[in-house]
Amino acid sequence: MKLDVLTFSVVLFCLTVFSFAQGTPSAMVDPKQEVAILSLSPGDFPVPESALSSIDGEIQSVFVGLGRFEVVGAPKRLTIKEIPLLVEAVKHSKAPSFAMTDEVPVGAQSFTAPEFDNLLKASIIVIPVVVGFSSEYNPRLLSYRSRVKVSFAFVGVQDGKVIAFRTLETTGDHLIDPRSAVRNAIDDIPDKLEYEIATIPDFQLARKILSVEGRKVTLVLGSDLGIIPSDEFSVLYPTVENGIRKDRFVGTIAVRETSPKQSIAWIEYADSPITPECELSEIVKVGIENEPYLHAIIGKGMRHPKFDKADPAALTWSDTTTTWVPGFRFGYTKLAYNLRPYVMFEAPLNGWYSGSPSVGAITYKTSASAFNVGLGLETTVYLSRFQLVPFAQFGIGLDTFSITNADTDTSVSKLSSKSALSALGGTVGVDAGYLLNDKVRLNASAGASYYGALDSTIERLWGSYGGFFVGLGATVSW
Repeated sequence: MKLDVLTFSVVLFCLTVFSFAQGTPSAMVDPKQEVAILSLSPGDFPVPESALSSIDGEIQSVFVGLGRFEVVGAPKRLTIKEIPLLVEAVKHSKAPSFAMTDEVPVGAQSFTAPEFDNLLKASIIVIPVVVGFSSEYNPRLLSYRSRVKVSFAFVGVQDGKVIAFRTLETTGDHLIDPRSAVRNAIDDIPDKLEYEIATIPDFQLARKILSVEGRKVTLVLGSDLGIIPSDEFSVLYPTVENGIRKDRFVGTIAVRETSPKQSIAWIEYADSPITPECELSEIVKVGIENEPYLHAIIGKGMRHPKFDKADPAALTWSDTTTTWVPGFRFGYTKLAYNLRPYVMFEAPLNGWYSGSPSVGAITYKTSASAFNVGLGLETTVYLSRFQLVPFAQFGIGLDTFSITNADTDTSVSKLSSKSALSALGGTVGVDAGYLLNDKVRLNASAGASYYGALDSTIERLWGSYGGFFVGLGATVSW
């Protein structure tokens, strides 16, 4: 009978209950201890050998790239049912009566004495198993689609128990080659696996604070153990109440500089003093930052279109003094410097109109829209929970309009622009933010913005607009 994902889940659940019944969780991994990684088991799925080898290489490259472990490959593949047998064998090796034999049987597999001894020297054993695999032509997408699903069991050698389980799934597509679709699915494994590893407490290094000088915090571990600029940590002060440990949240820090043995971090915010007695917990983030906002530009406003029954083929355009601009900034934060690029998208509301009015027997479908897209840079000044974020961005305007006879679906517009782009401009300003937590910041904004029309037609319609602005927004990082 084939074993499926449900069987695997039941086995993992039983292992987890058994493991937690044995005592407290194992300690964090010490720097540069060994991690033994077994070869990927295909489970009950027809995974090509070339794909298994490629995934094995990607898994090992992730652990090596983290810089925190000495990686040892173990050329054995265990089935779902054999995972608890290996856990039991590791646990049995801790007994005083244990004596190493020439071979250590684990289900249908047998480890030689040197192989099993290498496992026992490791800090954690990683057991990957394929729990889903498919590769077939998808007529809806007109391409080949491959799906790879791998589950990982992490076994702590010191205590002889399972410390974590993680499952990740990737997909890949290719128009003509199914093997390339499989390769594309495999290429997505490293990023997802690295993120999952970061969420396992036992894989987080026991980072410590060496000293604190003002807002500068020196950590005793550096780049040789995988710390990079932009890493963020929660600062916790350990306390004990009635014999129970309770960590009190103090604040957050972000790494700005690294050397092989030390790192320099800066305090983002702190509710109480950070001292060397505090402990740190890694804040796991992908590195994406999003900010929806609404700005009100006060000065020369963007002109607002309206339908004109007297001249339905031209619309009328009224002057305004305030331009309302909802927008969205999308940035990447995992960079070595405190200067971050972002892309922005805006939709000035003054430039929008849509309707289907009738004049006599004719119904006109009319619409006008206005967009700004562009690039920007921002930096951050930390003032405890308050932050100042100066930013500057350059944008292009993409304004469109359409007036058609609804009965004949033909254009009746008298208007035409000579340019595909409608405006050029930019914005400079500052967000004054308050951090609610390590992922959300509320912002009040102020600055100046201006967009100039690129031809006479656009100038007669939406017109150039700009002035000083104020606004509100929220930044969410993940």
